[in-house]
Amino acid sequence: GGRLTVGTGDFIGRNVALVYEPNEADTRPLTCVALASKNTPVSWQLNIAEMRTNGFLVTTPADPRMRYSKLEGRVLGDTMRFCLKAKCNAKLAMNSVDDDGRHPLYTLRFGSEKNTVSTLRKGEDGATLATHTGALLDGAEYVEMWVKFDRLQRRLSIGTGSFVGRGEIMQTSVALTTCPFKYVFMGVEGRAAEDTDVSDGEWCFRTDTLALQTPPGIGYTNKVAATQPGQNRVRLHVKASAQRNVFIGFAQENNPERVLYEVALGAGKDDYVQLRDSQAGHWGADLMTFGKLPSKLDAECGDDFWITWSPHDKRLRVGAGRQAGAQELVSCATRLTQTPLRYIFFTTLDGEAEWQLLDDQEYITSRAELLTRTDPSFNGEEYFALDRPVQTALAKVRELGKQSAARRLKEAQGQSLGVDLKAKAKKATLFRTANPSGKAYLALRA
Repeated sequence: GGRLTVGTGDFIGRNVALVYEPNEADTRPLTCVALASKNTPVSWQLNIAEMRTNGFLVTTPADPRMRYSKLEGRVLGDTMRFCLKAKCNAKLAMNSVDDDGRHPLYTLRFGSEKNTVSTLRKGEDGATLATHTGALLDGAEYVEMWVKFDRLQRRLSIGTGSFVGRGEIMQTSVALTTCPFKYVFMGVEGRAAEDTDVSDGEWCFRTDTLALQTPPGIGYTNKVAATQPGQNRVRLHVKASAQRNVFIGFAQENNPERVLYEVALGAGKDDYVQLRDSQAGHWGADLMTFGKLPSKLDAECGDDFWITWSPHDKRLRVGAGRQAGAQELVSCATRLTQTPLRYIFFTTLDGEAEWQLLDDQEYITSRAELLTRTDPSFNGEEYFALDRPVQTALAKVRELGKQSAARRLKEAQGQSLGVDLKAKAKKATLFRTANPSGKAYLALRA
């Protein structure tokens, strides 16, 4: 929407200090960052980040009888975010009770009449409460959507885009005080094999608004979360009723038969954690290493875990707690050149479990260490050219003492332009460009 927001702290979107919203929206992403300090040298650590959110995947085959698939999860709060990829005739049924979608309170119909009309209806085929005219779905790309229930105004709103509250396309007043989408059912009406205008529906429910629930049983089918391409870190919260035999599988493709590695929590003994090589197939996994959990799984409050894969040493690490790297439990070397954390599968053997992926709202793509000298006129800016356009930058600022400023400036310049450049000369490319005022500057691209 063109809004520029500035805040403090480690989490994007929190502790907002300044908001600038121009009269005409400027949606151009960041391509260059200039840093300057007026009264004293300042050390900067610039983290280039992107807002990314993981999601739980559900596929609904096109069905002329319109049989719903239940979303095996619990909506957190009064907002639900999801992406949908389908050509037309997709349905989302909402209810406050679990009735397998037979008698929903409200039904959203996306892309009816060959993707020309979308409606919000009371019940399954009741009165039309709101209508959106125009093409909404795309059979080749995901379309981001959100549904929000306002308890105070008793209003149900539906919109498109990543930001809840913007891009509203439908809304209606409801005679409810509780959220009407505690249980959600999805489907696509039609026969894809006979009608080229109909396709199966692919749904991706954002993990920041949903907790996945898995019943006891063997296998990973239809219990999968998708992370962002290249993501090397995952944090999750699990609440297992049986406190044992909880399994997490990692794969590079959305196929439960192609799980590469597997973590077993409370397997063998209640307080054990095992890391397995599952490339031979689930349940045929070879035990690679094991360790002890800090305590038995907490069935009431749940437990936090993190999993990382390093592209440098190719090691897969598993630990406890919300801070990745703080309390490592097990690790193993892998033979992979790309992260195995692209798709994450969940299952339990003895009891039910509830899963939440704790998103790091900022996903760091590159870093830069810079130092700006004292310049009252702000003419001595340091320019950092981004490797690709992004929408988010995180800066950590440290003001240097004036007595050691000259020495630190010299050391920082020598390290950044001397040692690092010589060490990475074969992998680095120097290029020259100009800033808007016409000054030339150098940037180092590794």
